Amino acid sequence: MENAIFPLEIFSLIIGNIVPTPSSDLWSLPDYSHDPDLLRCSVVCKAFVAPARKHLFRHIHILFHTQAYIKCIQNLVNVLETHPTLKYCIQAISCCTNYHDGHEADESSMATWNDPSFLILLRLPNLRHLSIGCTCNSPNASLSYNWSRATTFGPQMLLDHYITQASLLTLKIDKVNNLPCNSLLAAPALKNLKISDSHFQNTDVQSNTLSPITRMELSSVRNIPLSFLYRCKWLKRLKMGSTYFNQGYSSALLKSLQSNDLVPAFEHLRSIEATGRVQWDLLCLTARDAGVIAFPAVERFRLDGLAFRDRRNTLSKASDHFKILKRLIINAPGMKQATTPSSSLTWY
Repeated sequence: MENAIFPLEIFSLIIGNIVPTPSSDLWSLPDYSHDPDLLRCSVVCKAFVAPARKHLFRHIHILFHTQAYIKCIQNLVNVLETHPTLKYCIQAISCCTNYHDGHEADESSMATWNDPSFLILLRLPNLRHLSIGCTCNSPNASLSYNWSRATTFGPQMLLDHYITQASLLTLKIDKVNNLPCNSLLAAPALKNLKISDSHFQNTDVQSNTLSPITRMELSSVRNIPLSFLYRCKWLKRLKMGSTYFNQGYSSALLKSLQSNDLVPAFEHLRSIEATGRVQWDLLCLTARDAGVIAFPAVERFRLDGLAFRDRRNTLSKASDHFKILKRLIINAPGMKQATTPSSSLTWY
């Protein structure tokens, strides 16, 4: 590039414009590792390697499937050891496995995960997005959070390490059981959390930490400690469907919340979406007996796919806990989507 007409920074901007526009979906992490234009740029000359790699290595996939996939991880580790600056390019990791409860990995695979060189994947200073899940299509198949505890490297170690890092902003968990609620609350900078087809450990929240999470999606999640939600004090957007808490309503529950200085209300929540049955009665009864409104700042409430009886129960239980609601959206089977402005809301 000694005879280049433009400085290298110009070429870096051009390569950056080749990158496809990311999806507007927060949970769809962009992956450019197989983009043909970027791959061609990376082999033009030595000067083009670094700006192209910045995008090619932005999102990496770690697959705990078979011995062949483990070899791919070893190749990635070798590249990172040979080119240490690449670790600064990695901003997202998607980790998945088809091993699940009742289907254990063979001993040779487990031995491979004890390779200490894999620990370089725990030294990625700019990691912002982490996705962990089970890809098995068997009915009710899920990954136990403690499944890889005995190995040097595995999904549990990735989760345990990066939720303590100030760089992690987005966490997506799919089909993982025995989730540690205290560890998730302790993540210092986590803003976005999505959990689906999973359940929490059979323990209540022991931490007094207030989570910085502002956006949360829970779908088919069981055994949720109620205090887990209340400790997400800065929550602004909440989407729930087929979620179940780990206890029913009782005066002891309210006393437990009050003894931990928790107000059973979502003071900063602006938007709620319900895509399935939710125990609204538990949230609303707890707030009522504490003398507060559960959703005082919610402006938008959306109901998707609920049958008539479920819609009626949801609205009847939640109606007294909105203060400044501006829009109610109902999208149900067999009916045209209805949008109701706050001026014409009718509770029934």
